[in-house]
Amino acid sequence: MQQIDFTKPGGLPFSQDILRFMQDSFKQMINVVAQLGKTALLGSNVAMKLVGMASLGGGNYSEGWFLYNGEVIYFPAQNTGSVPGGFTRFLVIDIIPTTLTYYNGTTPDALTDKTCHFQNFTTGTPEDGTKFIWASLTSW
Repeated sequence: MQQIDFTKPGGLPFSQDILRFMQDSFKQMINVVAQLGKTALLGSNVAMKLVGMASLGGGNYSEGWFLYNGEVIYFPAQNTGSVPGGFTRFLVIDIIPTTLTYYNGTTPDALTDKTCHFQNFTTGTPEDGTKFIWASLTSW
């Protein structure tokens, strides 16, 4: 999920890149909601697999979306291989900040993009707000 932090002091510079970022954010959300046909769970803090994210066999997964804490997070297509013994497959949220140079010369993190990927952790590793056991997620 993409976000812009408008609370930083110094004057957020508005440009075509900012407008594109905003438009892409809204377009992604609208497409996901349209594919789901349901909006009741968008405020849920239950971690769920959404549109796509299907196993294609051989460790390949199609792109899709992941819902957590009211955010819809993009999942790019991935090849994960097999899970070795003693490990569990997790879905991990990646938070990618981008700085902008403001009119006053400061460069705070103002844009945030979130995606997710698979990662294997030692069996017994607990879930937290950034990683979830894949097999425990609910499909929608």
